[in-house]
Amino acid sequence: MNFLLLISLGGAVAFSTADADENIIGKYTCPKNAISYQVSLNYGYDFCSGALIDKEWVLTAAQCLNMEVTTTPIPVFRMVKVHLGKYNIDGTKKGVQKIGVKYLFTHPGYSKRTYEYNIMLIKLKRPAAINSQVSTISLPKRCPPVGTQCLISGWGNTVSNGSATSNTCGKSENTTGKPSLLQCLDTSVLSTSSCNKFYLYNISPYIFCLGSRGDVNKPFQDEVGSPAVCNGKLDGIAISGKGCFLKNNVHLYAKVCRYVNWIRHVMSRLMKV
Repeated sequence: MNFLLLISLGGAVAFSTADADENIIGKYTCPKNAISYQVSLNYGYDFCSGALIDKEWVLTAAQCLNMEVTTTPIPVFRMVKVHLGKYNIDGTKKGVQKIGVKYLFTHPGYSKRTYEYNIMLIKLKRPAAINSQVSTISLPKRCPPVGTQCLISGWGNTVSNGSATSNTCGKSENTTGKPSLLQCLDTSVLSTSSCNKFYLYNISPYIFCLGSRGDVNKPFQDEVGSPAVCNGKLDGIAISGKGCFLKNNVHLYAKVCRYVNWIRHVMSRLMKV
């Protein structure tokens, strides 16, 4: 059985964005260069986030890209770039590294219907230059316990017209409030039972919820692929789920600890490719 699946961009590309936004509460502007492991995926515009876990590798959500799945490792086309070292998404590009994508690997269990195994690895065409503006983030050695404090970040929408109890998944949101500077939010890991009270479907062992704190009048939306860092480790990758949240202060994340063996297997196998 093939352990790896490569997503090839040889065909038409469809980016998953409208159903990928979840409201985040109590946001604040991240200090400059404090979230230097966060990257932006760009196709002429920024459409998803990710985290730099190695000079040549980015971890993001599988749903960021919707394209043909193949087991044949072939290079992707040149238009998709990974932007590293971004802070002002609309402003100065000083120090921003723009690196092409060599390969995209999605987890072989990923389902577009259920969003299970919603994780993807990107191999860059060249190694990133590590400096004060760009750094890597370590993978976790264990899953974060309930109550663990975590930091999430993104450039999502800060103005919301949608109802917290609606079933729109952010599709009716006002997008005029999208911030230029990277936004941060302090969160904590929720129990599965608590998460299931907010989410319309039962949470799988490969997904966990983060609950946010702070001023509920200051929402913004995170991008799919955005990192959640707990105790200095990359514990989560933002995903959207099947259905919507009943409240706007709970967020779904792929549980990175469940994928560490797969991630390391892919990276070791493709180290010299």
